[in-house]
Amino acid sequence: MKHGQHERAPTRGAGRHRHVWLAAAAFAACIAALGPSPVATSAGGTTEERDMTFATSAIEASGDASQRTTHARTMPDAKRATATARAFSDYIDELVALGLSTVEAKEAGDDDAAAEHDQATRALFGEMMRALVDVDAESLQAFGDLPPIDDAAPGLPRILRQNVLQLALTIGMQRRLDGAADPSALDALTSGTLTTMLARPDLGEPLGKELLVGKPYLGEPHERLVLDLIAASGEGRFAQDIAVQLLSTLWDNLQRSGARTSRDLTSLALLLLDVGNASERLAAARRLVLDDRCREVVLAHLRRTRDAELARAIAMAAATDLPGAAAFSVITQAAEIVGQDTAPFLTLAQREPGFVRTEYEQRLGSDVTPRVRALLVAGAGFAEGAEGLEVARLAFSSDPDAEVRLRALFVLTGRAADALGEAAVSQALDDPGIGGDPQRLAAVVLAVENLARQGHLNAVHRLGERMRAMPTLSLTARTMLDRLLQEHLPGGGATGGGGQ
Repeated sequence: MKHGQHERAPTRGAGRHRHVWLAAAAFAACIAALGPSPVATSAGGTTEERDMTFATSAIEASGDASQRTTHARTMPDAKRATATARAFSDYIDELVALGLSTVEAKEAGDDDAAAEHDQATRALFGEMMRALVDVDAESLQAFGDLPPIDDAAPGLPRILRQNVLQLALTIGMQRRLDGAADPSALDALTSGTLTTMLARPDLGEPLGKELLVGKPYLGEPHERLVLDLIAASGEGRFAQDIAVQLLSTLWDNLQRSGARTSRDLTSLALLLLDVGNASERLAAARRLVLDDRCREVVLAHLRRTRDAELARAIAMAAATDLPGAAAFSVITQAAEIVGQDTAPFLTLAQREPGFVRTEYEQRLGSDVTPRVRALLVAGAGFAEGAEGLEVARLAFSSDPDAEVRLRALFVLTGRAADALGEAAVSQALDDPGIGGDPQRLAAVVLAVENLARQGHLNAVHRLGERMRAMPTLSLTARTMLDRLLQEHLPGGGATGGGGQ
């Protein structure tokens, strides 16, 4: 393991276009909360109109102004809007323009204009959903016509257009599910969505993961298309994680609807675990590991094959869905293959912090499995809540294993820098198992970087000067430390701290 590999505090800014993607993520979050149909509300407007407010507000907060055109835009003429029937493309173009106008007005500090644009956006979106019967089908067609997003910043207009289409498609499909006695139209739309993803794998995230995974739309009519996506993922032509989730959703829906029995699906999963392609094995293993009757079969398969990808998948499935003791058994066995992956421990700690704390304390009391103790400390420590931080403080002060104490140091400098950061690093430097070990001392540089990112520059200066004088600091670590001090302190910290 490279010390501190998983414990460094998140970096600030990973490119200018990151803000645009944050806007898209915020918009996607609002989709999950939408109602299925345009119902009037006491606050005025429809469900869709109010949700468009949230959507545009999220984009305002995160959008990157450098990625937008900034020419002036005007409000749609209300009389023209009522007198002239709009086509679908007209609605979408105007919604995108209004979204951009809202952002620009907000950035210019004109809150009144921003509110006016926002109100128009809500009204227009609600009008579109009422006026167009097949708005979801038209949105899907428009999705397929979107230009692919390359590695460069895609621009807010492109992201806005996709998100408006996704919002309309999501509401339209839910409306069909709730209101149609004949499911054929919804089944056809779902098939069209899968077909679009086969032709445009880059749309797997919005159409597959966001629209279909975990939803009731997939059923018997879609088995062939889902298996086609599984095959494409096995050939590297479609995202494997999305294909696996689609197959898992299909199986769940088939069982729930009675189209397949639990016995049928278990038998199929057991077969695919041995003879399926990589995506089929992942879907099968994730299903089987959640079944008390079949869990040991999956773990035996894992011990035999030493498949690291499979180990990560079942560990996360267990951490997400199994009770604490059962989940922990799977996670620790998977960790023997995967190594230092803290994600399942973090997931379990978010769900059951008390269980994770008890597991650590029991192992600490018996002084057993230090590698598992280190993973427990990292997982619990970076989970939300005070309990995980208490686990890290206990480990830092009491654990006999230096590697566990080092993991705790990353937690304390990452989450409790104000109260404990500098003192914890100073204590680590005095610790022979850390400060006296060149490799672990190099990892302490990353803990100091946690403090620098949070603005504790006086502390960084003091600790940096002390570390520079330590004979156990390797040349590589010294170079890392010098670079850190040059970046954050005036004069590289050579003459006194540039404090906070």
